[in-house]
Amino acid sequence: MDPLTLGVGHLTVAVLDELPQDIATTNDEGRVLKGIPFTEQAIAELEPRLSLGTLHLLRRAHRDRERLPAPGPQ
Repeated sequence: MDPLTLGVGHLTVAVLDELPQDIATTNDEGRVLKGIPFTEQAIAELEPRLSLGTLHLLRRAHRDRERLPAPGPQ
């Protein structure tokens, strides 16, 4: 629950090494950020533009990145 709006939301993060050529870069839910490394520094630089929930999600995904499932063979 967002403490400012009292609204419930569902946040998802996807971190990919490579994007498919035909992927949409924007839709009603957001946009794809290309060329930004998934590092603590990059997350800190994005912080002023992110909601608290989004920031927390990115920090946890970065913290747990070694435990997140890797994609299988293509």
